Amino acid sequence: MPCMASGQPTDRLFFAVFPDRVTAVRIAKLAHQLRGIHGLKGRPPAADRLHVSLHHVGDYAGLPEGVV
Repeated sequence: MPCMASGQPTDRLFFAVFPDRVTAVRIAKLAHQLRGIHGLKGRPPAADRLHVSLHHVGDYAGLPEGVV
């Protein structure tokens, strides 16, 4: 049942693809190397959060079971 008390979206649904673990670790290492080489200040995302978003389904106040 959606939580509508606040009315503010609390959950985001989207389709995404994730790299396999070995590839994700390689990407994360490369990101850290490039950060140093180019003097970047931001931190790259952790390997387990790397993904490519394919389609945004919607933002909801709670997860509507019918959509999930």
